Amino acid sequence: MQLTGAFNEFSWHDLLDLIGDRQLTGWLCIEVCTEGTVRRRQYQVWFKKGCIVAGTQSSRRTNGLLWLIQHQGWMSYNIGQKLAQQCPEQKSLGKYLRQQGALNKHQLHQLFSLQITPVLKSISQLEDAQFQLDTSLPLPLEQMTGLSLTAYDAQTLARHSLQQQQVAC
Repeated sequence: MQLTGAFNEFSWHDLLDLIGDRQLTGWLCIEVCTEGTVRRRQYQVWFKKGCIVAGTQSSRRTNGLLWLIQHQGWMSYNIGQKLAQQCPEQKSLGKYLRQQGALNKHQLHQLFSLQITPVLKSISQLEDAQFQLDTSLPLPLEQMTGLSLTAYDAQTLARHSLQQQQVAC
């Protein structure tokens, strides 16, 4: 299934409803072009059986799973690379690192939150964006922790984020 459109036709919440209700697996790319500039921000969200499993913001070079692990001081990038090369093909990197004892349960949950929360909060604040949904692309196991967030919980997180922003104003 492929679907393209704009948030003025099909909102972020509508997309989450579609993903959750149909238990979709695939990729969602959301692109924003800032007025007056050619700079674009792009967010990518991967989902499996209706749950969000990974997310990135492409305007940042610091969103890869191994970079986040290194940035937290949990292991060096080189060690992470070596372990990633040993990860079985059909296993998420985060789950593999947990099984190898390189990450503990708390670190894995923190890593998932660091990866997903900023992306979902940013997307939820967008009013004008283009999107592309594709259920034929493979999941990026090297960017996945092995944890997931239901589409419903993602909506709750987005609403909570929006409420906090409105209170701050």
